[in-house]
Amino acid sequence: MNPKLKEIINKYIPYFVSVLGIILICFFVFKLLNSAEKEIVTYKTKKGQEIYFYIGEKKYEFSSQIVISSDNEIITVKTENYNFDFGSEPIYFKNKNEVLFPNRMSVVFTKNSYIQNKINKLSKIVLDGSLYIQNKNLNYPVNDAFLYDGNDLFFFLNETEIKIGSYSEKLSPFSYAVYNYNKELFMYDYKDDRMIYFPNVEENVLATNKDYVINLGTDSIIHKDGSKLLMKNLDFLNKLG
Repeated sequence: MNPKLKEIINKYIPYFVSVLGIILICFFVFKLLNSAEKEIVTYKTKKGQEIYFYIGEKKYEFSSQIVISSDNEIITVKTENYNFDFGSEPIYFKNKNEVLFPNRMSVVFTKNSYIQNKINKLSKIVLDGSLYIQNKNLNYPVNDAFLYDGNDLFFFLNETEIKIGSYSEKLSPFSYAVYNYNKELFMYDYKDDRMIYFPNVEENVLATNKDYVINLGTDSIIHKDGSKLLMKNLDFLNKLG
C-alpha cells in the first residue's frame, strides 16, 4: 500500500469509527423509542361477555367474543360479523362496572392542580369498592378525576352537569360527552343508557361538578384564578403510575 495513502487511512479511521458508532447508537435508540410508542396490543373479551358502545347516536351490542387490536394509530374492533375502525369511544361491559378505553387517554386529577397523566390504550376503569384504572402494568386507585382523549371526548367518573346556555343535563358517573369541530354535541348517560344529541351548538358547552368547570369548546379548565388549557398532545405527558 502506498505509504501516503496508509498514513491518510490511519489518520481518519478513528473519526470514521466514532461517526459510525454514533450513527448506530442513534439508530438503536430510535428503534427502541419507536417500538415503545407503537404499543401493538390486543384485548379479547371473555366468551359470553356482553358489551356495547355508541358510535355517534348508533348503539352496537355484542355477546360474541370481540377482539380489539391496536397497531400504532389504528384501532380495530372485530366481531364475528363486524369490523370497526375505532376512535376513543368507551366500550361498556354489561352487568359489570367496567369500561374499556380502546385509545390512549389522559387522566386529569381535579384535586391536584389538574395534573394530567396518560394511560395506555386498552386500559379499563373498574368500580370495585373504589375506582381503579387497570391495564397489564397498572392497578391505580382514582376517584377525583376525569378522562380526556386529547381531542373531543371527556369521560366523567363522577356526576357531572352539562350546561348549554339555559339548558342543562345531569350525567351520571361513567358517562361521557363529545363536542366536536362540527359543533355537534353528544352526551351519553350511563345510568339511563341513552345518547343525547345536539347539532349546531354555538353556545359555550360547560361540564360542571363540585371540583371542576370544563369548557368543552376550548378544552380548558375554568378555575378561580382564570383558566388552564388541557394538554392535547398526550405524547408530552408522563404515564400514570
